[in-house]
Amino acid sequence: MCLAVPGRIVSIAKDELLTMAEVDFHGVRRQVCIDTVDAQVGDYIVAHAGVAVSVMDADTAIGALHDLELMTHHSEENEH
Repeated sequence: MCLAVPGRIVSIAKDELLTMAEVDFHGVRRQVCIDTVDAQVGDYIVAHAGVAVSVMDADTAIGALHDLELMTHHSEENEH
């Protein structure tokens, strides 16, 4: 099972073959191919296996990140 975490595009670089973006996934930065979506710096995306699969509107992405933060906090409280 895969958990889709929204990431915000920080920068975009294009070479001869691919358009790659540096994407910030809640503090973790990864390189993602964005040739499959129409996205710009500042947009939120969902990626799978290093390839962007969709663009999310900012309100939905921020809400999802908030919900994930709440679940993490709740889980950590229950471990103690």
